[in-house]
Amino acid sequence: MKDMKYPATGAWGRFVNRSLLIGGSALVLTAGTLIGPAVASADVADHTTSVVSDDPADFTPDILDGEVRSIIEVGNKMVVAGSFTQVKEKGQSQPTLTRTGVVAFDATTGAIDPAFNPTLDGEVNVVIPDTDGDSVYVGGTFKTVNGTINRKMTRLDLATGQITSGFLNPGFNAQVNDLRIVHDNVIAAGNFTDIWGTGRTYLSSLDPVTGRPNDFMAPAISVPRKGDPNVYKIDATPDGSSVVAIGNFQIVDGQSRPQIAKFDTSGAQATLSDWRTPFYDVTKCHQAFWSYMRDLDIDPTGEFMVVTTTGAYGGAESPCDVEARFELDQTGQDIAPTWRSYTGGDTTYAVEVTDSTVYVGGHMRWMNNPWAGDRAGAGSVERPGIAALDPKTGVPYSWNPGRQPRGVGVFDILATDAGLWIGSDTDWVAGEQHRKLAFFPTGGSAVPADVTGELPNDVYQLSDTAHADTVSRTFLNGGTAGDTDQLTAAEAGSDSWANVRGATLIDDTVYAARANGSFTASVFDGTRFADAENIDLGYQSAGAAKYFGADTANITGMFFDPESSQLYYKKAGSSTLWKRGFNTESRIVDPYANAATGDSSAIPNVAGMFLSGDTLYFANAADGFLYSIGFVDGVVTGPAQLVNNTRDWRAGGLFVWNGEPRPAEASPIAAAEIVCAGLECSFDGSGSSDPDGWLTDWSWDFGDGNTAAGESATHAYAAGGTYSVTLTVTDNRGNTGQSIQEVTVDAPLESNIEFQGASTKTENFSSSNVSVPAAAQEGDTLLLFVTSNSDVAVSAPPAGWAEVGTQSGRQIRTTLYAKQANAGDLGAAVTVGFPEIVKSDLTLLAYSGVDATDPVIQLASAAETSGTDAHVTPDLSQGPATRYVLSYWADKTSSTTSWTAPAGASEVSQNIGAGGGRISSLAVGTSVDPAPAGTIAGLTATADSSTAKATMWSVSLRAAE
Repeated sequence: MKDMKYPATGAWGRFVNRSLLIGGSALVLTAGTLIGPAVASADVADHTTSVVSDDPADFTPDILDGEVRSIIEVGNKMVVAGSFTQVKEKGQSQPTLTRTGVVAFDATTGAIDPAFNPTLDGEVNVVIPDTDGDSVYVGGTFKTVNGTINRKMTRLDLATGQITSGFLNPGFNAQVNDLRIVHDNVIAAGNFTDIWGTGRTYLSSLDPVTGRPNDFMAPAISVPRKGDPNVYKIDATPDGSSVVAIGNFQIVDGQSRPQIAKFDTSGAQATLSDWRTPFYDVTKCHQAFWSYMRDLDIDPTGEFMVVTTTGAYGGAESPCDVEARFELDQTGQDIAPTWRSYTGGDTTYAVEVTDSTVYVGGHMRWMNNPWAGDRAGAGSVERPGIAALDPKTGVPYSWNPGRQPRGVGVFDILATDAGLWIGSDTDWVAGEQHRKLAFFPTGGSAVPADVTGELPNDVYQLSDTAHADTVSRTFLNGGTAGDTDQLTAAEAGSDSWANVRGATLIDDTVYAARANGSFTASVFDGTRFADAENIDLGYQSAGAAKYFGADTANITGMFFDPESSQLYYKKAGSSTLWKRGFNTESRIVDPYANAATGDSSAIPNVAGMFLSGDTLYFANAADGFLYSIGFVDGVVTGPAQLVNNTRDWRAGGLFVWNGEPRPAEASPIAAAEIVCAGLECSFDGSGSSDPDGWLTDWSWDFGDGNTAAGESATHAYAAGGTYSVTLTVTDNRGNTGQSIQEVTVDAPLESNIEFQGASTKTENFSSSNVSVPAAAQEGDTLLLFVTSNSDVAVSAPPAGWAEVGTQSGRQIRTTLYAKQANAGDLGAAVTVGFPEIVKSDLTLLAYSGVDATDPVIQLASAAETSGTDAHVTPDLSQGPATRYVLSYWADKTSSTTSWTAPAGASEVSQNIGAGGGRISSLAVGTSVDPAPAGTIAGLTATADSSTAKATMWSVSLRAAE
């Protein structure tokens, strides 16, 4: 669950009483105590392209007892809360440290903060960051903090661990389970029925500075499922316009809201929203539970949430032991989940939604398991203790680090820019010892693009009405069909297509349902199929008649909708269009089928289907003609329309190509890229192509009597002049294509770029200046690097200078300016302004022999991503004009006192700032030999301290002619 800086969000929840297990879920037969939050950073990292790694980092500290219930990130510091009393940095020689329920440590090294060590006399359920970035709120069961009464909630200075000035004892009469910041209010959820004598019950807003209750939010919550009412978890949308609460209640402000309620928090006072779901009916799930709700998390866009539950196995339609997605923009009294993902009777406690993934943790053994309780059902996959789901469908990714033993469960999951944190009550994950706390860095398996085809393009038919082993293609543009050609036996691959009953192309793979009940995947490049790979659909006896494997043999047409990640299909003898979630990364199919929305009876019996944009195309099994029907946002909109009746479109599988259409027997296309530096040239023919096959040969004639073979080549001419270069390419059918280019070569010019001088200045003001180097002369090129110790842009650029580029990093920003020196610049001061007081570093360099109108050939900059003392500048592309590279480094740290320049480079500037949070910098110059192409590798400069707050620059200068 994520915790936003403004507003905050979070997640946790379980009962202390673990003595009885029913259906793999902990049952509480007496009044239990809720513990264990989950809060994650609102600025959830850009997890759009991949899941996290399944290999935990080695630096995380150990939590030696109790459990971790809440994790947050504040700057480069992690704060972890729970029921523990002892912690230790990684390493056998490290001492055991006392930390009562909350600990802070470095996010990149795991070093425990010695200054933050508050003493609390009870357990901590939740910690969230304040909006100031300097303090945190904690809530739990405690009564005193550092000996001062602060019942159940307090606000701590992150630098000292002391209660912040002005924060008073809130006076909760029972524990706080969860906290969020919404606008200028702290929202508290818990077991309480009073706050400082105000009679506030279970969910209330407080002043963020004083901790006293205010009037923003105080709903009347009542009628528990069993026992006493509670609010277990809350979460807020990123814009603070809505808050959702789950817990042990049925009535909110006099209206029915079974165990979940949504509030409108966009105005001056929170009000109950017109959003109700009957899904969490209090009569469902095992009655031993006061409430079976466990966690929720709202996605980074604020469009939907995912809710987790306990409750023991209750079947494939129940709200028990399930993850469920709900859309937040819906209204009404009968809102249903978008999808459900079942464990088969095991609890999930924590959930965290990123851009591409829903991470869930608990003590589950399986996911994708609706058909069986406490055993594997058809379609299920093993996911012990932690799993990653597709947010579109709830179908698992392949990510499976595993937690053994599973213990009670994972109680918090937090996504940050660097990866994913989990907190639990166990010591092992991914086969490694990580006591109660583990971190998975970013960079795991890529999330597929799920590209499907659109018309006009080639339509492929796998097999035909006679079930022949054939593959043919026809170009279709509107209702006009082109000529049909058939792939050769070699191109069609070694696997027979005679038993295909439905097929669809996604990215570079054709997925096919087969008459023998199998589901296969074949890589396809538009011309040639690789050998088919059988996909394990997870047969088990429980649910064997319901999972996808029970349908594949009877499918008559199939297509994939990339917007919803749903696999749609029709079956023989049924008028229904069915759909199942399909994850192409893991190749896992949802074992539960749903009927498509709309009138699918408008689609007759089919013999092949494909989707193009918002239109569904199908071959009518009766007449073989191709028809279309509307398909917008997953809804079938009829009636069907005739598209083409000039050929028989019936097929075992029908799909549209998702690349460029390939005309039959087309000649290959030769494309040569030639780059020269002096008399030496590089020749690249990789841009050549063959529309209907593949290339087998590249032949070069350099025009001076010399030749070469291969996709690329190099050649040095003996003398300057103009030469005619010919590239001839040959395809798999023996057809050839040629490209003829003239190339002119000359002896290389010598570079006369020379460094003239440098000036540096460090300041701690909103305005800073530096003098032009004394050695600079009129006509020289002046380069000015401006670095500040915060990500704040220059508000007053130097007059007459052109901005070349800007690079932001973690609490650091560098901007490069350039100018040609005139008489008025010599010896003058150059002034730069900022919108606020910052510590800055100004490095001004003067060069002669640089082109006056276009001084920079290429610029590349980067920001450091992890703590290190060795900082590497980006690579540059080599080119004929590249003769000199300027490299620049800057870091923000109070520890750097010197830089070591890379070997072979000429140091032109080094400047060390003063005081805390200072900027230090280094600049070097490197001469480069001319070459027609290639890469100029980045350089490594080493500081005498480690930090993740740094920027690195590579700048190639153009020599004057």
